[in-house]
Amino acid sequence: MEHKISALLGSYILLLTTGCLEKPVEDSSYCLNVTEEEECPALDELNETVFPTEDCAGKHIRATSFRERNDSVSTWYEDTATDAIFDSCCYHTDYQPFSDGPKCVEGRPVRDGEEYLVATLQAVAGDWVGDCSINSYSIEQRKFAAQFWLNTALMEHSSVAAFNLFSLELMHFGAPARLLQKSQKAALDEIQHAQRAFSIAAALSGVALQPVSFPTPPSMSTNLVDFAEKVAREAAVNESLAAILAAVQLREAREPAVRDLLAQIIQDESLHAQLAWETLAWCLHKGGASVYERLQVVFQERIEWDTSTFPEEDIRALGILSQKNARQVIEDSWSHVILPSVRLLFMDYEKAAS
Repeated sequence: MEHKISALLGSYILLLTTGCLEKPVEDSSYCLNVTEEEECPALDELNETVFPTEDCAGKHIRATSFRERNDSVSTWYEDTATDAIFDSCCYHTDYQPFSDGPKCVEGRPVRDGEEYLVATLQAVAGDWVGDCSINSYSIEQRKFAAQFWLNTALMEHSSVAAFNLFSLELMHFGAPARLLQKSQKAALDEIQHAQRAFSIAAALSGVALQPVSFPTPPSMSTNLVDFAEKVAREAAVNESLAAILAAVQLREAREPAVRDLLAQIIQDESLHAQLAWETLAWCLHKGGASVYERLQVVFQERIEWDTSTFPEEDIRALGILSQKNARQVIEDSWSHVILPSVRLLFMDYEKAAS
């Protein structure tokens, strides 16, 4: 059953990303940030020290000509009252896409009731934010995109806590080792997602906000039926939709750092979704009719996904869909992936129980 659901999700994602696997336009570009005082590097210097360089979807072979220099000013994060000024040097490049598609590897934030728990942020030194280069965009685009990717980073950071709580619950209910191994790996994946998203947000805003504390998480599920419902709502549905949404975002995105993150999210969240469906199958096997009856009720509802973090108008190059497009993706995914996966899950249980 798990293999069938995994194949269903994987096939749907492949269908969505087909457009981004086509050969890119010849006029690709690469940008790097410099201070106001610095000169843009010469082509020879770049080709000796920077190129060739890979992003997730392909390789910049060499810089062929200077494109433009942009002055970028971003005033953001009112709590820091900080203005960040830097320039961006952009070059035309020869670009070779990977023939078999991207090669890199929205999370599952921990909840307390209906509230997502997220970290407190400060502009402090730390290793959650790394080097990241973003092309020049308007101040309004950078402002919105910075907040969008900061929200994403917070959700991915919260997902680390969610998977650690999930691991404890698996242990509490006597889950097999294979589920614990996958859960621990997933927590490490979410750390990488969060670091990349924090880095993108910092590159867009000029302010390196990082997590400094996290709220006390909620208590564990006390019975297997409640645990199965939580896995259904927060993992099986959310992580399947997260992988699918990332596939559509990747199809539109052109910014290398954003494409890298989205490609990693697609690969990792697909595996996390597979873990969730596998866990539900184990819960059904262990808990029998009581778990089955609860899951029937859960999946008869329409589990809503909040799209309020998406803008009215998309910012495609930065991988940000409009609210309308995001809602449509979720609507289609519910019909083409979630409900068929539920049917496979129940058919497998019913067959084993008969």
